[in-house]
Amino acid sequence: MNGKIATIFLEMAALLEMEEVAFKPRAYTHAADSLLSLNEDVGDIYKKDGTKALLSIPGIGAGIAEKIEEFIETGKIKEYEHMKKKFPVDISSLMKVDGLGPKTIQKLYRISKSKM
Repeated sequence: MNGKIATIFLEMAALLEMEEVAFKPRAYTHAADSLLSLNEDVGDIYKKDGTKALLSIPGIGAGIAEKIEEFIETGKIKEYEHMKKKFPVDISSLMKVDGLGPKTIQKLYRISKSKM
């Protein structure tokens, strides 16, 4: 579960960068790194002591803990689903292309939308 949530957070960070949002992308990236470095599944951590346990993980604040809890309980994060609809691109695949970052992807997306 850690890898799945971390991937979502990295995609959210990229999508926020595409929107030129300050600070939040870094918070999601840091949270993703923290989740990937855990020796225990975040779902198991949550089962032990709920949100309080999530907040004890370095890099996890209240807002991100809420999203982790939402994913554990529902299998998705509404904000992420909304963001994907706003920029319907395969951000994970595009980020793997050398030289393509969120800002370049945003420019390409806007160019493609203007030609439709």
